[in-house]
Amino acid sequence: MAKKANISGLAVFFVGIALLLVTFIVALLAFINPDRVGGFGDLIPAPEGDWEGVVVALGYLVALGLLMVLGWVAGKITAMGIKMFKARPSSETNQEG
Repeated sequence: MAKKANISGLAVFFVGIALLLVTFIVALLAFINPDRVGGFGDLIPAPEGDWEGVVVALGYLVALGLLMVLGWVAGKITAMGIKMFKARPSSETNQEG
């Protein structure tokens, strides 16, 4: 039983690491080519006048926020995998009878 817990903990850990790598690659590609992030500005209808710059900035903030949430979730999954790997199974010596 302990071996299954270790294997599942390692699997969750590596899934979290893979998600962290994907987040890092997406962020790196966004910094190398900022036009990839520009599409988020199209999600918000552009007003005319003084607010046009704010809407463009809001598009970049949405993209940055999504990357932050992705990284946070991936970090939580990785931490859970470490906890699962280090967890000790309950002892079965407390049986009555």
